[in-house]
Amino acid sequence: MSLTTSPPVFDARASLRFPAGLRLTAEQFELVCAENREAVLELDADGRLIVMTPTGSETGSRNGELFFQLKLFASRAGGWKAFDSSTGFRPPLPRSRGGAGQPR
Repeated sequence: MSLTTSPPVFDARASLRFPAGLRLTAEQFELVCAENREAVLELDADGRLIVMTPTGSETGSRNGELFFQLKLFASRAGGWKAFDSSTGFRPPLPRSRGGAGQPR
């Protein structure tokens, strides 16, 4: 007999707590993400951590329609790429925050 467990359910409102004014480097952000794989996190250009919560059904429906239209345009126009709202990008950070970012 073997037991299997489900991964823990992430509660964005209760699981992460950070001091006000905390700023992270790109490397620190990667460490936080590695320790909180269930969380959907973003790092703004100033190093502030943003916890992203799931959208509701109406917003999800509008986002789906918007992406569909964008993807349709990109396919018809040729030479374009469309990315959905959960695509991660690493923009260049100010030099004082650790140098330019690298694409993922």
